[in-house]
Amino acid sequence: MQDLFNQLSSNPLHLVIAAVLAIILVVGIFKKIMKLIVILAIALVAFAAYLHFTGQEFPANTDSIKKTVSKQVNKVTNSANQAIEDTIESAKKDFSKKIKE
Repeated sequence: MQDLFNQLSSNPLHLVIAAVLAIILVVGIFKKIMKLIVILAIALVAFAAYLHFTGQEFPANTDSIKKTVSKQVNKVTNSANQAIEDTIESAKKDFSKKIKE
């Protein structure tokens, strides 16, 4: 590690390259963090719009938000599981018909 620092400090070209790479790394991390913040903000706005259009009130504290979101996620998960099970059963029936023919 000390050897790397000596080589960077002795050669200005290597120092410039290392600085440019460091700047690119920092900018990339910053962009990813900003993208995450924007996605979370969009999700929050979508959640607030959903609550507004369904006539529900916006929860006052984080525990209420967690409960509301978990209820909705459970509903979606259950309906998705049911749809998957129905599709699998339908596929089994179709497959058994094809085999009998």
